[in-house]
Amino acid sequence: MNAKASLAGGMKFRSSFVKVPYTFIEEAVQSARRVVPRKNRKDVLLNRLDNQTKELDRFKSELEATEAMIKEKTPKVLAGDAKVPETDAEKNGKVEPVPDEKQLREDAMSLREQLEISYSIYAQEQGVALGDEAKKETPRDAEGAKRYKEYREVAAELARVIDEELAIEQQERSILEKRIVEADRVIPTVTSKAMQQDLETEKARIGQRLSDLATRHDFLSKEKERFSVQ
Repeated sequence: MNAKASLAGGMKFRSSFVKVPYTFIEEAVQSARRVVPRKNRKDVLLNRLDNQTKELDRFKSELEATEAMIKEKTPKVLAGDAKVPETDAEKNGKVEPVPDEKQLREDAMSLREQLEISYSIYAQEQGVALGDEAKKETPRDAEGAKRYKEYREVAAELARVIDEELAIEQQERSILEKRIVEADRVIPTVTSKAMQQDLETEKARIGQRLSDLATRHDFLSKEKERFSVQ
């Protein structure tokens, strides 16, 4: 987190919680669609999504460890009107971010984007047909029945994937809300105007990310309803 990192010693880095424009997602979806073979496309995309979810979980664990180290360096609230003295690094504002920490955050954001792209590709590939076919009555002919069974199986798989993404987004939302509370707690203890501004900027970025998550949650909930097999 920008704010915590600053409090840990004046470090500054680009926040990983940036808005991902849906135009970018659409461009990435179209690009990825061209490189995914049509043969066994469903299996390829599901395997990719599974691998990226595991990678995201791994990076999340590493990020939590990084946050714990930053928290250890965060100044504690002092009694009375005592002020937290500024360090030379804070005054100069020239300390570079810890490379590993910055890279972890950027990689985690990249994985989130890839996760959303993979889901979007898969949903677009199956969406139109499955949204209607899964609601039809079971065909009487053998070929139609086979196709209908496949539609329902894929629709059920899509619903499961959506559940996984909703769970990941819920975890992220919970973490971001806690970070806003923590920033509000720390702001009164900070004497550096630059650090205060850094905290406020990070709060605004987190607020935007929470807004994006709410929009995404609404979309996924509707998609789940559409693909859920009764």
